[in-house]
Amino acid sequence: MKKNLWIWAVAGAMALPQIGFAQFGPKPGQPQPGKPQPGKPQQPPVVVVKPAPQPKPQPNVVVVKPVPQPPKPQPPVVVKPTAPQPPPKPQPAVVVKPVHTPPPKPQPPVVVKPEAPKPPVEYRPGHKNHPLRDPREREHYKDWHVLRHKQYYKLAEAPEQLQVSMRVGQEIEFKLEERVGDGYKWFARFNPVIVDVDVDHERPHWYQFGRKTHSEVEIEGRRPGNTMVELVYARPDEWDRGVDPQKVVQIFVHIE
Repeated sequence: MKKNLWIWAVAGAMALPQIGFAQFGPKPGQPQPGKPQPGKPQQPPVVVVKPAPQPKPQPNVVVVKPVPQPPKPQPPVVVKPTAPQPPPKPQPAVVVKPVHTPPPKPQPPVVVKPEAPKPPVEYRPGHKNHPLRDPREREHYKDWHVLRHKQYYKLAEAPEQLQVSMRVGQEIEFKLEERVGDGYKWFARFNPVIVDVDVDHERPHWYQFGRKTHSEVEIEGRRPGNTMVELVYARPDEWDRGVDPQKVVQIFVHIE
């Protein structure tokens, strides 16, 4: 049997040819023969395979950067001279009239009345609110009792005014009676620059109400001069509140 192969182009497709296989027989467009005889094998149908469309090639895009242009020269700035200003007009002078103020009235002189002198406060020996005074004249104390070294004075018989003369560095000792249990004791007031005073209280090993003891007093001269030593016999808490002491012994001390 003779075989025929036909090639045709499909409209609208690309330039690529399409190949189709036709069944054996006459050319396309010719009259078809009659129906095949029964019993003869049928020809398989023709399958047309279309190729996938290929993408069109895109042209290469070239990005061209602009070339910077040099700045254009600016024309020079021409400053026109300003027209001369006319001189300012003279202003009239301001005349300030003096203000007439009346002279101040004379004030009466201020009379300051002198304060009346305060009456002298009588010195109270051994009082809390009266500071200790240093004597100046020695002659005034010559009539006082002379203080004896190692002397013992009872509380009721102790003189209230004593005087003693000593040298710098010399010491004198004496004793004063003191009772235990009633809260009273001896303590000294003196000027530590001129004289030094030490009071030593004797206390028994066992307590007995009303038992008589004594305090030992020691006076030492430190600097030449006149001074006053006061020995106060009182309860310390009452004396701090301003209560008068029970007894005061004044001792005028002359140090050479």
